[in-house]
Amino acid sequence: MTNHPLQILAIMEDVGALRRERLMAARELARRTRSDRASAGDARSVFEKISALWRELCQSNEAASLPLFHDRTGVSSACMVATLALPGGQKLFKNMPRHENAEGPNPVSGGTLIRGAFKYTYGSIYEFHLEYPIEGFGVRKDLISILEPTGERTVLFDWLRKQDAVVWCSRCGLDITFEISRDCPARAFRIGNDSRS
Repeated sequence: MTNHPLQILAIMEDVGALRRERLMAARELARRTRSDRASAGDARSVFEKISALWRELCQSNEAASLPLFHDRTGVSSACMVATLALPGGQKLFKNMPRHENAEGPNPVSGGTLIRGAFKYTYGSIYEFHLEYPIEGFGVRKDLISILEPTGERTVLFDWLRKQDAVVWCSRCGLDITFEISRDCPARAFRIGNDSRS
């Protein structure tokens, strides 16, 4: 890989280049942006350019395949690294947003609420297109609220919009921020426990 950032950017934006080369360029740009402590404007610009490549792969008419999922998750991961250099902090999250005080109906004990952090031990048991785990229990996304420091409850999707946060699936690489379904394209390929989860 070339050393100059503008050359790396040119490779990433070249729609005629091999996708693998574009992905490697995106990863390198994200790494440099974070480690070189780029200015806020430069960090935002790099993030937007890597995000454009990710959106391109998400909207591709290419048939679902393991190489496509791998490349999409690679670019979304690069986007996530690039957001770490933004002044407002991380805006892209793998599988679920980060928050310590979420609330939703307990799927095991009807009629009660479960409160706590979004967290899990084994990612393979959740349908991230449908649910986010609160303290390890999968709760449908549209039933979750975020408890604000003021004590106010904010519907998860409203909170995500307010935070300008995006969540991507580590199995297929798609944006699942507002999706509520069991339609992860990777399910057809029987992708189980993702070691990157």
